[in-house]
Amino acid sequence: MALQTIGSNRDQLLELKTDARNLLLKQQVLVGDSRRWRPRWFEGRFLAASDLQAEQNYFLVRQSDLGRASGSGVVDGLMVSTTTSAGTDRLQIAPGLGITDTGELIVLPDALLVNPADVPEIQRLDAAFGLQVIPNEPGRNRTGLYVLALRLVEWTANPIGAYPTSLTGRRTAEDGTIVEGVAVSLIPYPDTSNDETWPRRRARVAREIFAEGRDRGLDSGVLPLAMVALRGNFIQWVDPFLVRRETGAERPAGMDFGFGARALREAHLLQYQAHLADALEAQGDQAFAATSYFDALPPVGQFPAKALDPEKLTQRFFPAGIEVELSFVPEDELPAVIEESLLLPPIDLTDSVDALDGTGVIVLVPLSRADFNQNRSALPNWDAQQPRLASGFLQLKSRATPKQLLLAQLFRPIAVAPVVDPQEEAWRQLLRNALQQPLLWYVRRRHLPIPSNVAGTAVSATNVSVSDPRALAEVIRSDTALAERFTRIGALSSPTTNLLLNNLSTKVFTERPALVKSIVASAAGDEGTALQADTVVEKLAPTTDPKLGDGLTVLEKQDPVLGRTLATDRIAETGTLVQIDKLTREVPPDKLADFTTELKTATKTPTTLPESVAALRTKFITK
Repeated sequence: MALQTIGSNRDQLLELKTDARNLLLKQQVLVGDSRRWRPRWFEGRFLAASDLQAEQNYFLVRQSDLGRASGSGVVDGLMVSTTTSAGTDRLQIAPGLGITDTGELIVLPDALLVNPADVPEIQRLDAAFGLQVIPNEPGRNRTGLYVLALRLVEWTANPIGAYPTSLTGRRTAEDGTIVEGVAVSLIPYPDTSNDETWPRRRARVAREIFAEGRDRGLDSGVLPLAMVALRGNFIQWVDPFLVRRETGAERPAGMDFGFGARALREAHLLQYQAHLADALEAQGDQAFAATSYFDALPPVGQFPAKALDPEKLTQRFFPAGIEVELSFVPEDELPAVIEESLLLPPIDLTDSVDALDGTGVIVLVPLSRADFNQNRSALPNWDAQQPRLASGFLQLKSRATPKQLLLAQLFRPIAVAPVVDPQEEAWRQLLRNALQQPLLWYVRRRHLPIPSNVAGTAVSATNVSVSDPRALAEVIRSDTALAERFTRIGALSSPTTNLLLNNLSTKVFTERPALVKSIVASAAGDEGTALQADTVVEKLAPTTDPKLGDGLTVLEKQDPVLGRTLATDRIAETGTLVQIDKLTREVPPDKLADFTTELKTATKTPTTLPESVAALRTKFITK
């Protein structure tokens, strides 16, 4: 049991002699970490400042490695917003903490106001950190896209007297304290499209980051908090989630083979929600198309309910080519549906209509559990996914050709005395009530349904994953003698021998053609000798040994030259590889080196190899 009160619980090699330790290092059995070393203290050692600095660096490196284990990003707080102070728009950073990609802990204890117009100070920091990668705009007139980031810094303070280190030296003053802090930086984002409007630049950058997966890359050691659009130091917009990532989400979500890491997908959804709020504020009560403000949509998100028309069964938000369906769901199940949909890729709105063809989204209309159960029992065809309503929404398009309008009847003609179907009107009334809320959720539709009635045939999982009959056929085809021996054994028409021959198609044999040739040569015997089924079964029985081949692997590692010799045809023809493999596994480890040497000598005379193997068994195996 580890004792936590006596210091390090690591195995210490204090009694290991220097020569033995150097030998282990040379053989790469011991590996040192050049970044992590610390002074060893003992009575009588002279204490220097460099020793204590090395001690501090050791713990700083360990803390940095520990910080990287949890993933980089914001741990808590550090949200960026805009505020007005003294008639000037400023960036406000909330207190919080985060971890950089190098494992450094960034802590901001109090809220911080940043004025982009304070460019002399920011320019000086950018130059010191090497962040001025785009010298197009002078710092005093910043225009473009910038990433607001924090960087861990330290400086010295509190001077104290330093005693002389020699008899003739003088007493000096040195700073006696190292202060850790953070520095605010505005890092230029590589962007050359100055002819676009600010909203369109925001949409394009969001598509680059989330749909195309471009990594414009920030300098290592910074913690990005937000992307800021500046025009002459005046803030146009602030979007935190374009660059902000939450820590602990770098790993994929479970068995995740979806688009990107979870932190990226969550950031896309949060960025879209904030961007949608700005679009709704700009549009007011007017419905708008998604392409007016976005170049890419996350696989799940909200959209304005006014974009749907329950009377005509049309929508104006999603572009042409995207099929829109409708589904009523209990509101307590909505979070689970949203969580699951994060695994899907985003929707690229810059694609053509043909490229978007087949892309589908489902509009989720939440109902309380009581309303859901009541309507499920009262309305017709509820369990059939509301066919009368969904059939109309399957054809919802933002625009359509005249031929599509005539065939699909997207717009119904106004009748003088329309006949109202009571069942259909019940569905429409339910939809009208649901559209009273300002926003609805959508999710990207999956295209891989797994029905419960899929027919199949049961197969053996142990053979399918490792068996490769084609590889065995290639081995047989490459050797005429081997092919003839297979034919001789197959002529016995014995089910047992055929089953054992099938074992040779597994991976352990197809990767060792010499082992296949040796087993078949031993089982087939001499060409003029009649085969007996019992004898062949006995010779092929080792093919069922799960450890067969492990001994040959040991010999290959012990002596690569011997391993190559055993893989030759002249050794395989002796039919002794199975005996050599089994004997190697039984030889004690302390005798393995001597056994390998004598076996290597024995292989020089293949004609007497069977007798030599029998003699080696008598010599090295303890009875």
